[in-house]
Amino acid sequence: MWKVKWLKKFYNAPKDKAWLYLKRAGHRAELYHYYKPRMDYIRNVYEQKDYANLRICLKELKNKSLYYANRQMGFAVNEELFYMLIAMLKFQGRQEYVDILLKETSEELLRPIEERIAYDLESK
Repeated sequence: MWKVKWLKKFYNAPKDKAWLYLKRAGHRAELYHYYKPRMDYIRNVYEQKDYANLRICLKELKNKSLYYANRQMGFAVNEELFYMLIAMLKFQGRQEYVDILLKETSEELLRPIEERIAYDLESK
């Protein structure tokens, strides 16, 4: 019985990770369209260093980023929001999450979704 549980866990592990990658892509697209019309206000709040309001503005992004950081995966909607989130997490003293996100988030994830789609279409 023990071997069967171990085999099931081993067999399902790659599938679980694949689903996480798909979920991450969906969350990126969802948050991209959520934050796109709000970017002017968020930039203004960030430039004023108003971290209390920035925390409220970036609540969804922070929750998703911490979810993926706990799974040792990077997450970014675009480069600008990523570095705003990093500054906010540093201000809150969450350095362990900052380190994970900086290490695991690739350059590919920092590019905006619109640029990635255009690049993928041109390369085909």
